[in-house]
Amino acid sequence: MVLMATTAIYFLLAAPGPAAQRSTIAAAPGASAPAAPGTTPVPRISVARWLHGLRLLDRHMNNAAFGPSGIVTPAYLRSQARQLSRCSPELADLGPPAARLEPAYRLAARACGKFGQAASCYAAASRAFNPNDVSTQYADQLNCGNADTNSAIELIDDAAAVGSGYYIVS
Repeated sequence: MVLMATTAIYFLLAAPGPAAQRSTIAAAPGASAPAAPGTTPVPRISVARWLHGLRLLDRHMNNAAFGPSGIVTPAYLRSQARQLSRCSPELADLGPPAARLEPAYRLAARACGKFGQAASCYAAASRAFNPNDVSTQYADQLNCGNADTNSAIELIDDAAAVGSGYYIVS
């Protein structure tokens, strides 16, 4: 917890002024991606920083998925949905990866898509929840959320491993 707080403080202190884009927080000097016509270039961050951000995202999503479980209530399901839906915005906040990290980025993007699907299922389950009658719709949505979460966890873990060079996706 202290390590995460220290890292967050470091990035906040290193952040440019409020007018700058969020993705430029950890930008390496002089490194930028080619810009599309009519847009400003989004600087690429160093491989090490992007990979560190991916590992933090991996840890955050694992903690969100397997965090403190308790009694399943509509509020619990909505909370899970909110936490899991944060994957795509957090991945976007990392900015574009270096070319060698593209395979890891693609896996992470697929994982975030699965987390988003899980969030939708959990939100639907929260709406279908009835403590006096477990409906088929509720059970189906809960199972959908669990399956998509498990698939997403595998993908985000694979993305971190691929980015670190532990194995190569064929």
